[in-house]
Amino acid sequence: MGMFCYQCEQTANGSGCAAHGVCGKAPEVANLQDRLLEEIKRIAKNVPQSKEVSHFITESLFSTVTNVDFDPERFKGLLAKAMSIGKGSCDQATEALIKKRKEKFGDDVAGLQELLMYGIKGMAAYIHHARVLGKEDQSVYNFLRDCLSFLADGPEDINELLKYNIKCGEVNLRVMELLDSANTGVYGHPVPTKVRITPIRGKAILVSGHDLKDL
Repeated sequence: MGMFCYQCEQTANGSGCAAHGVCGKAPEVANLQDRLLEEIKRIAKNVPQSKEVSHFITESLFSTVTNVDFDPERFKGLLAKAMSIGKGSCDQATEALIKKRKEKFGDDVAGLQELLMYGIKGMAAYIHHARVLGKEDQSVYNFLRDCLSFLADGPEDINELLKYNIKCGEVNLRVMELLDSANTGVYGHPVPTKVRITPIRGKAILVSGHDLKDL
């Protein structure tokens, strides 16, 4: 089974992972992620807006960010749910969907399509973290849907693609405001604090700043 992924700085030779992800992602997972993204494009374009659908789109985008989750069973579950919501047939090719678009549109157009997709993936991660702490903004969900609907049509106009990518950066500022408000609202404003930095023997749990709620 082949794959193609070039969404992160770890990618093989700086050009893309085609046999197995340098990050550890297997071809099966890469292809399930590609199929999931195609299904949520279909959902964004054809399924009426609702809170449940918005949350599912966000979760699906977040799930495909590098190193978030490489469990094929989870992606099979997400894909099945996406097909149920979107009434999809899951008839996409099972391998290298990005590479096929590179061959169809060329590197510049396909690259800008992917840049937008990666932009909203990162945004979805922050949207999720803010929502866990009780902060949401419908306009942000609307933008995710707009981007996915746009990408579903296979856009080729470079000016339009650039416009969407620039807008993605603008909307992400709003998302960062939500996340900042969520964190400071729950935990207060961060202050410089002395901590011990010498290691001690034993087990530990590593928690990033965005996952404090998990504790």
